[in-house]
Amino acid sequence: MKTLIIVLFYCAVFASGIQPRKPKSALPPKRAYISQALRVSGGDVDEVWPLQPDISGDEPAEASSTSPPIQQHSPRFLGFTVSELQTAAATRSAQVGANLKKQLDAIRKTQASLSLPKVPEDWKGQSTKAIQNVGPAAVAAAGLLYKEGELSFLGVYALALLGSCSGFHLFLYFITVGYSLGVMLPVLVALYVASKRPVQNLTAVHSCLTILWGVRSAAFFLYREYVNWPQLHDKVVEVNNMARLNSKFFCWLVYSFFYATMVSPCLFRLKSATTTTWGVFGKIALGMQVTGLLLESVADYQKSTFKALPGNRNQWCNVGLFQYSTFPNYLGEIMFWYGTFFGGMASYKKPQQWVLALIGILFVSVVIKGAVSSLGAKQMRKYGDKSDFIKFRRTHTFLGPVPSFEKKQISRAINGESQQPAF
Repeated sequence: MKTLIIVLFYCAVFASGIQPRKPKSALPPKRAYISQALRVSGGDVDEVWPLQPDISGDEPAEASSTSPPIQQHSPRFLGFTVSELQTAAATRSAQVGANLKKQLDAIRKTQASLSLPKVPEDWKGQSTKAIQNVGPAAVAAAGLLYKEGELSFLGVYALALLGSCSGFHLFLYFITVGYSLGVMLPVLVALYVASKRPVQNLTAVHSCLTILWGVRSAAFFLYREYVNWPQLHDKVVEVNNMARLNSKFFCWLVYSFFYATMVSPCLFRLKSATTTTWGVFGKIALGMQVTGLLLESVADYQKSTFKALPGNRNQWCNVGLFQYSTFPNYLGEIMFWYGTFFGGMASYKKPQQWVLALIGILFVSVVIKGAVSSLGAKQMRKYGDKSDFIKFRRTHTFLGPVPSFEKKQISRAINGESQQPAF
């Protein structure tokens, strides 16, 4: 009985030893999994995987002398033991770390060679200040575009933005110094671009008068604020402290557009300098420009001189041209801009040119009308108790002395203390 059991045991062992093995194709491609993963990550299987596992499915081949010892009965994943996977991961991590270290070293060397400044602690405040003072100028300069060798209206608008950005320094500069520079700079550049080809003399005069107006106005505004009337600067600073940054951006974009439309007649004249001529009407328009520029300049000089005298700062100015008009300086300004508009009328060939030029002249008209009305009402409240002022207002308006049949209407308006005096 014992002999039979022993024989059956050895037969079972023998039978288990000769069972057919699975074909190699049926085994999972163990090395392929790791090779593909390493190549996707940028590694090389031969560099990070020193073991050569036996694809027969039995025990893995012996590792090289540099490989760590492998446990014979470790759990297996995709045909590899946990220690093998840990070895491959550690090797790959070391390579990635070495590559990152090299890149960081290269970045530090580049920064050192460029001498890049360190970011200050108050970078937010400095960034805001840079946006208010330098940022708008850089953005405006970047928008300077040329179209077919000529300065386009977009380029004029960009230059108007560049000129009027002084309002980010002091808010009221958008309508004073920035107004003058926003008008002068586009015409100056447009004239320079057009000078590369033949330009008629009267066309050049048309643009030069506009440039001269901008230079004179900017000089007058700065002289009045810092020399003739220093107290005005304190008021300008006070208004600027109350202005918000978003309000400045809105005024900057809107006012600059209107300034560009105001000088668009000069741009259109320069573009068609060789195709349009100056007739009698154009020459009359140039005369309006010259007359308006002189009238405004003389009126501003006379009033600033009168106000600078001791005791005259709060007195009514009734000297020089102010004996014939309530606001001769504004009369000269509106005359100048209408002359500019009429001077470029012969070059308005396209509907969009008419639209832009009309927007500019309407904007000037509305602004001058509003200024005359508000200042007239202010003078009535300030000097309304002076008999000579009341007598003057009954016989004179913005345009000068009035005919006798209009005096009664003006007298009724003054007696009723109208807040909107005659234009």
